[in-house]
Amino acid sequence: KSKNTKFAFGIYIGLGIVMIFVSVKKIIEDEIDFITFWPLFFLPIAIMTWKNHKTIEKELKSRNLK
Repeated sequence: KSKNTKFAFGIYIGLGIVMIFVSVKKIIEDEIDFITFWPLFFLPIAIMTWKNHKTIEKELKSRNLK
């Protein structure tokens, strides 16, 4: 599960970077619409995934499994 959450966090970060790039491009073109705010909607998901990964890592360390 640790590997899966780490992979998922990487995917969310990658998507976040792409979405930020698209948002900045849209703002430069003077087009503010729903797509501009997508990174804000995915940020909480990325944060929750990171916290979940840290919790799993802490539990593995407490059991001396990693």
